Amino acid sequence: MAGMQTTSLNRTWTIKMLAIAALFVGFGIWGYIDAVYVYPERGVRAADYLKWEYLQEAKRASEGGQSSAWSNPSVADPVAAFDQLRKTPVESLKPVDLKKKVWLESLTIVGRLSPEHTTVGNPQDELEKLRQEFTGPNGQPRVPKTLSWYDIPVQWVIFVVGLLVGLWMLGLVALVSRVKYTYDAATKTLGLPDGSTLSVAECEDFDRRKWDKFLMFVKVKPGHARHGGKELRFDLLRHVPLEQWIVEMEYTAFPDRAKSEAAESPAPASEGASSAV
Repeated sequence: MAGMQTTSLNRTWTIKMLAIAALFVGFGIWGYIDAVYVYPERGVRAADYLKWEYLQEAKRASEGGQSSAWSNPSVADPVAAFDQLRKTPVESLKPVDLKKKVWLESLTIVGRLSPEHTTVGNPQDELEKLRQEFTGPNGQPRVPKTLSWYDIPVQWVIFVVGLLVGLWMLGLVALVSRVKYTYDAATKTLGLPDGSTLSVAECEDFDRRKWDKFLMFVKVKPGHARHGGKELRFDLLRHVPLEQWIVEMEYTAFPDRAKSEAAESPAPASEGASSAV
């Protein structure tokens, strides 16, 4: 085609990049929802169940004369209490203190280790309320899944990584869209994004060592004003019809390659190609 032509984004590559970006952003949003809503709610429910177990043990210990915790099961200073329980060897803890430790630990995971969440008004009423909540129709306890200390942080990592990768890929598409090549078919001169031009006579060689990666390397002759002696790398996948122009320039410079290389190394079909990002 005669006249000046300009490249455009490869539609297949663009759709692929946007789809992958959307996938990563979706994973990021999923991680955010889990970190802010799903996992904290599950952790709070698990903490309530462990509170129930603590109150049950406190009542049993009180009835057996082993502890007075049932008379006042609240924890006025949960941070200090939990710190003390953590420092105490497990084998030295009474069953009621062990239950208290597990309950306070579950509150730590969801950021609720404060007097507001460790105050028990009426122990018996609270015990009955929790019994109804966590007892199934068959009388068996409905044990919620507890959280590990790393569960919520991992969701935040998923959110950050997913969002960053997704935004990076969107930025890459935007950046590549600003890169334009032009081609004068009459003189077979390639216009480069930096404003310079490259004619067939200024090309020393065309290297297809990474042709399977949709890359072409062009060795420029020393006399070129801006790129003399350099090897320029051309991405034939992202811009169309850049591949067609580069190959046309190569075959013009080296007519003997037109038949032999076409048979040995079929040109990659940029528009329909499936390649690694």
